[in-house]
Amino acid sequence: MKKSIYVLFVFGILFMSLKSDVTLDQVLKSMIRSRGKTETISAIKDQVQIWTMSDAKNNTSKCIFTYKRPNKFRIEIKSIDGKASLITSIYDGISGTQTVFGTKRKMTQDELNEFDTKTITFIDGIIDYEKKGFSLKLLPDAVVKGINYHVIQSTDKYKTIQKLYCNAKTGVNEIIEGIQVDIMSLKKVPYKSFYLIPRVIDGISYPSKLIMYDKDNKVTSTFNLDKISNNTGVTDKIFY
Repeated sequence: MKKSIYVLFVFGILFMSLKSDVTLDQVLKSMIRSRGKTETISAIKDQVQIWTMSDAKNNTSKCIFTYKRPNKFRIEIKSIDGKASLITSIYDGISGTQTVFGTKRKMTQDELNEFDTKTITFIDGIIDYEKKGFSLKLLPDAVVKGINYHVIQSTDKYKTIQKLYCNAKTGVNEIIEGIQVDIMSLKKVPYKSFYLIPRVIDGISYPSKLIMYDKDNKVTSTFNLDKISNNTGVTDKIFY
């Protein structure tokens, strides 16, 4: 189960590149518009997301993501009954720790860089990317499973590259492809995740299902959204 939570591989799917007349600015505006009003997103000071995760062996767990502006982030993986904490990642904006099945360690520099980027994008997504140190490039369109996507290549200030697949019809960012640190091996590994079934909560659109695949096109884990709560008064103490 621990591998399926953090170790993600590239999902090998065939796609063809297409020429597109849209501009990068048009795609960005479409993605932002699909999320909801910018002022509504900016009004979120803290957020708690609760998901139910199932791995390839049908093991289930609860995944709790807690964010507080401007740069605090916590991920906790708990047993399905909520009694046992399996994995906890805590980033306070400067330093961070990983606790894996009772063993605690400091985050590596690569992990700190990754969590710094997460705090920028967790709620805001593509909003103000360039102002936050990202460089963006519009790639040729791609067809994935019969759907046409505008593809943006994003490079953060740590030179980490992601590809964002924006549905050409809806503007929704449905696929993210990139590299992240495996919490067990501490190696950087490729991943591809699919964000499905949008649900509007407090005026903002979120995926209610997340599916991750391995390099052999097999599902490694599936996340189903239970609840999102905004501005609940999250305190700093849970990030230390």
